[in-house]
Amino acid sequence: MKKLRPKVTPCLFFVLLGMLFLMGNRTSLMAQSQKEFNGVAMDKLMEMRNYYAWISNYASQKQFDSSSRYAKRAMDLARSLNNDEMIGYAKVCNALNLYYQRRINQAKELLQDNITDIEMHDSIKIRSYLMAGEIHYYEKDYLKGVEDNVNAEKLLRKSGTFRRWDSVSLCRAYTNIATLYKEIHEYEKAHDYFDKARNFNVDKGMDSFILYYRSELYEEEERINAAIAMTKRAAAIVAEDKKELFLPTYYLALSRYYHKLQKADSAVYYGLKGIKDNSYCQLDLLHNALGNAYVLLNDYPKAKQHYKKALVESTAPAVDTLVHKNLSNVYAHLKDYKNALDHNTYYLKLKDSLDGLKVKQEIAMITEKYESGKKQVEIEKLNVENAKNEMVIKEQKTKLTIISIALLGIFLILFIIYYFYVKQSRQKHLLFLKNSELARELKERQTITVKRQPKEDNPGMQDAQREKIHDAIEEQMKEGFYLDTNMTLAKMAKLIDTNTTYLSKVINEDYEKSFATFLNELRLSYTLENLETEPTFRRLTIDHIAEKSGFASSSTFYSAFKKYTGLTPSYYIKKRLVQAE
Repeated sequence: MKKLRPKVTPCLFFVLLGMLFLMGNRTSLMAQSQKEFNGVAMDKLMEMRNYYAWISNYASQKQFDSSSRYAKRAMDLARSLNNDEMIGYAKVCNALNLYYQRRINQAKELLQDNITDIEMHDSIKIRSYLMAGEIHYYEKDYLKGVEDNVNAEKLLRKSGTFRRWDSVSLCRAYTNIATLYKEIHEYEKAHDYFDKARNFNVDKGMDSFILYYRSELYEEEERINAAIAMTKRAAAIVAEDKKELFLPTYYLALSRYYHKLQKADSAVYYGLKGIKDNSYCQLDLLHNALGNAYVLLNDYPKAKQHYKKALVESTAPAVDTLVHKNLSNVYAHLKDYKNALDHNTYYLKLKDSLDGLKVKQEIAMITEKYESGKKQVEIEKLNVENAKNEMVIKEQKTKLTIISIALLGIFLILFIIYYFYVKQSRQKHLLFLKNSELARELKERQTITVKRQPKEDNPGMQDAQREKIHDAIEEQMKEGFYLDTNMTLAKMAKLIDTNTTYLSKVINEDYEKSFATFLNELRLSYTLENLETEPTFRRLTIDHIAEKSGFASSSTFYSAFKKYTGLTPSYYIKKRLVQAE
């Protein structure tokens, strides 16, 4: 059976491409836009570009209410300006929103409007072709996707001269084509287009990204050493360019490549590098890779630890399926057969959903065989006098027994799956009740209970000064300083008229936590209290709740809420709404 390996989805691939181009070339794009949009004011162009970025952000998180709101604003803005190019740009924004919602035909119609409009500026047609290529990638119509990107290339080359913006778009088109050819195993063409993309690239971050995806191409060609060399080059570029965001992904790939080469020590080394100082990126897959590496070293206890951490960090069914299977194998090696069976049960349940109800299909097939066998038995009973038929009857009985055992086994598996599903639901409900109780307790407390530390070793800080800082912190907690989304250690130090060293020391010793943890727990306490006591608060979107609670982004809020309560915000709010009815 082919082992599951979660990959970067086509959608995420193109989103990251767009982000890199936008971040690396914002100034040149704006200068180009002034020429393309017939004198539209700079602030209106910036507003439209912001709408595009916000639509991409919210839609990728499946917050379609917010993304649709910004898509509408983009169209309203374009129509108010009565500018055809801006309306074309707004159609691209709306097509992006529809694409994320998988309303594919509607998205295609908007893009086709731009492409077939003979008066539409080439820059809008280029954007439309590039997005159409992404949609055909999603539909696995790879040759059509290549055609879209080639059309974008033709428009870019039409003028015969290349400005910075043209180079950015051409690099994007070539990268898209290379990835599409990789999907249909046209590896030589894929390499050619990756080379072309690098020739027109103007951004180091994008160069790193191209190298990384080329390493995956080498992996498919089973040229693992080449894949390793390419990924190391990609990692060196982002490390030098201070774009550490991509490093965990690159280290994950290196760990996986070394595992394929059976070099367990190197696989462990890069897996550990990936999780060091990393609180959010690829942690589930990194811990799974470390578990695989330790299995290669026959260190099953450590493998078990990392697989369990992978389950804690995972939010993807494909990853859960893979990790439960790995844990089942590890427990079997440790001769803990009960846990091995439990995790195998979880694996079967998740794999069933991913395989499209495969278990039900197997039951139907076995039942069909059973009915066929039963009919054959009835026929043979009519010819009982014949010795040959008696042998056939005996064989049919044996088949029936096997089929009955198989059916019983399948029904037993389904019962176990259902039992653990109910158990898991009950555990989540108990966790919700526990957090609800915590919210009620938080309402009765106005300050966080602290554990004061001895003040024997406080060089440069007097007891009175320390007490003053502590009291100032308590006062700021009452004022709700933590609801400021831009709050930092330096900003808080300025609020209470001290320096960051003293403030950090008092928080670390009196509250026994870092400033970041201290700040997040205050924000989450505020969130839980309001979810428990304020009905209107529960009706807000996740994004709005995050903002009101002081979080800079909904993704940061989501991760902190789940870590603090053990539940996702949406699950908690849904349960609270049901409880309030």
